[in-house]
Amino acid sequence: MLYSGQSEVSFTPNDTPEFVQFIQSTFNKEDIKGWVNGIINNGKIWTAPLKDLPGFADEVAVAVEAILSKGMKAAVTELLQ
Repeated sequence: MLYSGQSEVSFTPNDTPEFVQFIQSTFNKEDIKGWVNGIINNGKIWTAPLKDLPGFADEVAVAVEAILSKGMKAAVTELLQ
């Protein structure tokens, strides 16, 4: 969520501007799963094929949805329980 530009805290990514711009410009709160898949499938961003990890995109989408609905602190607290 920090890279989406939609974080509840002020954050400026220190990363490749092209990748940050891609993540922010494609953010879609109405289709988190599609947004996550788009990022994971962008082979320019990753040095490993994350799209090939079974269930990875689904798990990331569930985590992002939890962050959006509950906030970062509550989502992480729930994950750690």
